[in-house]
Amino acid sequence: LYFTDAPLGGRALEALSLRAPDAATDAAGPRTLIGVLNTAARVVGIRPGVDQPYARVEIDAVLPAGRRVQLLRLRAPQPQYYRRYWLVEPIELPKNSKVEVTLTPASHDEGSVRKPSPLQVDLEFVPQ
Repeated sequence: LYFTDAPLGGRALEALSLRAPDAATDAAGPRTLIGVLNTAARVVGIRPGVDQPYARVEIDAVLPAGRRVQLLRLRAPQPQYYRRYWLVEPIELPKNSKVEVTLTPASHDEGSVRKPSPLQVDLEFVPQ
């Protein structure tokens, strides 16, 4: 939580939250979460909260025209390391862009730590 003055432009930071359904928490293969931005957005940060160890997490935006834009790649993220990743340069996305999160679980010998909270990825943006 950060305390600061109101933004000069009058636009506050918003988040698109992508959550896995409770029934999917024990999936063995790759999992995909998809969300849609209902407004044009300037993406400034991403907060992935994983529920188990993953070998790889890929977060992409898919523009309405079909072009794919990489937002974040993580190798071996762990449930106990919840953090926010600020983008060096904000990324402009048009209205109706999809956000796709692909998670590849780690093999069983890479650890079995599970987080008591659900899998959730927040895309933080300023509406345009």
